[in-house]
Amino acid sequence: MIYIGLDLGKAADYTAVAAVQAVKERLECNDSAGMPMFGTFLHCRHLHRYQLNTMYTEIVDDMASMVNHPELKRDGYLLIPDATGVGAPVIELLAQRKIKQMPIYIIGLGKEHVDEDSGYMLIPKRDLITNLVVAFETSQIKFAKGLEYERLITEELTNFRMKKTKAANDIFEAREGEHDDLVLALSLAVYFAKRHRWTAQANAPVKHVHPLERMKGI
Repeated sequence: MIYIGLDLGKAADYTAVAAVQAVKERLECNDSAGMPMFGTFLHCRHLHRYQLNTMYTEIVDDMASMVNHPELKRDGYLLIPDATGVGAPVIELLAQRKIKQMPIYIIGLGKEHVDEDSGYMLIPKRDLITNLVVAFETSQIKFAKGLEYERLITEELTNFRMKKTKAANDIFEAREGEHDDLVLALSLAVYFAKRHRWTAQANAPVKHVHPLERMKGI
């Protein structure tokens, strides 16, 4: 199963997409009985940032091309678009293309839950970022070789900061003047890959997929 996080940017913000696959791999150590041990790693197979002012219709076209790849249809996928802000109209465009998706709203406080009216999932930003940080710190995330934005996404995560509100609540945000689109796109994919069921492919290699190849090889 491929989980695709899509952070939709406003006019002055970038739109970013990240694709993650949960893969079961054998660890270097054995258990107490001498049997091999396995762990699940999150392979980031695709990472892309669109140019500013890219039309949403173009992004939807890209998503449709991506998910209609034969191998993606075979292995399964779930698109997780951020419907916060300008996202809602784009969700309708994605639905018209019959793309399997779970739209989410990123919220500041509260707990994960599903909105009864829209059917969208509401997830605190704190949970998304904390989940991603833990995956990085435990070396659970692996990037395909040659991903163009690997260094940039690491910088984005470094630029995130936590601060407390007057009500003593923790909130996460990028530093002033910095962007967080790649981090949010990856956090959406990782959150679903870790928190929800997946189909792990044992010992599957991490293969880099250039954006222009429209996820060829996944």
